[in-house]
Amino acid sequence: MRALLVPVTLAGLPAGLETATASAATCVSWSGTPAQDSGVPDNVLTATSVLSACDAWAVGWISGNGANQNLTERWNGSSWSAVTSPSPGTTDNVLNGVDVLSLSNAWAVGDYGTIVAAGAAARAYASGRDATGRTASTASHTLVLHWNGTSWKQVASPTPGSGGGLLGVTATSASNAWAVGDFTGTGGANLNVILHWNGTAWTRQASPAPGTASGLAAADATSAGNAWAVGSFNNGTADQTLTFHWNGTRWAQVPSPDGAPSDNLLNGVATASASSARAVGGYLTPGGVNTLVLRWDGTRWVQVPSPTPGGPPTGANAQLLGVAAGPASSFWTVGYFEDATPPNVDMLALHCC
Repeated sequence: MRALLVPVTLAGLPAGLETATASAATCVSWSGTPAQDSGVPDNVLTATSVLSACDAWAVGWISGNGANQNLTERWNGSSWSAVTSPSPGTTDNVLNGVDVLSLSNAWAVGDYGTIVAAGAAARAYASGRDATGRTASTASHTLVLHWNGTSWKQVASPTPGSGGGLLGVTATSASNAWAVGDFTGTGGANLNVILHWNGTAWTRQASPAPGTASGLAAADATSAGNAWAVGSFNNGTADQTLTFHWNGTRWAQVPSPDGAPSDNLLNGVATASASSARAVGGYLTPGGVNTLVLRWDGTRWVQVPSPTPGGPPTGANAQLLGVAAGPASSFWTVGYFEDATPPNVDMLALHCC
């Protein structure tokens, strides 16, 4: 299964493209809030975490003169501002995940494509893909790291098929965490994979295998009996949105709408409660890629309008890469959009409250 398009930079929504917001109880409309542009050509936000209505974080990367640097932005209740963060590498620095537990305890990870989830102040999990020593004839493997309050340690995790990796992780307690991604199955097709942590070991869990190929990009859970995983599957013609739900006993596919008959991709999911969740991504149109937001109302997934800024007069290129739930069923989602002139990529942050 191929990705909808390569990741690019994010930036704030230009003035005039805002839409009216709905009440916190319904949260069905999204408005754009400008994030602070770094001043370099490309800026991308990949993930977000919400602590309160007046405190949220977003991470990603900026690219200028061929060198990627880490990017962190903070929402103070009225505006986004850049926060200095270290970039240990000289060229390739990317933050792909963030989780904030308190004003003094937050984690952001990246570099190797990892995503982080914190289950408690002294525990956190990061997942990704281990390509150490990989050659043309060897495969990558799933990678899970565990923070025990003192240090990070790699924890053994299964890699089915001939190789694979993890793209999302979520935890509700020290004995309940989920990690999702994909692996290479028989015949070379990508297939989705779901791993569970029970406090002792990571084990693979049974999951549906729709279409000719499938993969999961993100997961979120509120309890041991309520979790979502999202991504896409190929129906033989195009990529379609994919949502799985965990009810405490098994994972089952739940029907989800597509933005268009052509390629669709879900990159992030956030769950506020059993009856309130959002999934975000993008879908391909003849004019470009548009943002995609799905809302779970407790019974079904429905597509809701979302701004797609930028692009030439005949189309746009914008995509949402991460989403997080806030208080009173509010949500933040982040991503990127392309400027029409010049052809730069800017940060995009949308709020629903």
